[in-house]
Amino acid sequence: DGRWEARYTLGIDPGTGKQIQKSVYGKTQKEVRQKLTAITAEIDSGTFTQEDKTTVEQWLNIWLDEYMGDKKYGTIRNHKNACRYHIIPYIGQCRLSDLKPHMIQTLYNRLQRGEDDKPPLSPKTIRNVHGVLSKALNQAVLNEMIRLNPAQLTTLPRKVQKDIQTLADEQIKQFFVVVERDSYRSILKFILQRPRRGRSSAHGPDPKQRRENTTMAQAPEFKYAPMFQLGKDDTEYYLLTKEG
Repeated sequence: DGRWEARYTLGIDPGTGKQIQKSVYGKTQKEVRQKLTAITAEIDSGTFTQEDKTTVEQWLNIWLDEYMGDKKYGTIRNHKNACRYHIIPYIGQCRLSDLKPHMIQTLYNRLQRGEDDKPPLSPKTIRNVHGVLSKALNQAVLNEMIRLNPAQLTTLPRKVQKDIQTLADEQIKQFFVVVERDSYRSILKFILQRPRRGRSSAHGPDPKQRRENTTMAQAPEFKYAPMFQLGKDDTEYYLLTKEG
């Protein structure tokens, strides 16, 4: 077909006793020579891996079937869902040996944007997908199917810290009303965030301040105790529980 060809030997076939010969092709003599030089250097250094026609989809299915023995049912289910819905539809038909970092990066970017009537995925979900794919590719490296894990050379979306929404006094009152209708009202708990005022001690806020703050819920039958203090805004967090 007009292309140049170069051959190299990979040792002796134990079954036939004959040399194992492979070929590389290129449009020019220079291209073929460069490919042959790279391959022989890898053979000499012991890093050479034979070209494998296994696709990403085929390998993921093998990995899920054969390498999940020590994993819990929920973990296996999540791994299968990540492969089925988020990885295979995009890069499943690509040869494992041809998979490059930019192809995986494009996958993550598409998942983040949302395409084909699919909603965009959160950074956390994309990181989970990356974890599944990276584990599968790490196993492929150990199996000498590929030399390197291309997923390790990608950039993941930044984690987004969602702002905590606090309850207004009126919402707290409504909460108490709803709790009273629940059969487990004596054990229901929730975290209430209030700015710190005045002094506090290891045993909680100032008793006078406690009496004042009780009016925020108009519910003297509830008590609250300090849990922890966190943040630059000097905020205290309280755990509200039903007395009695």
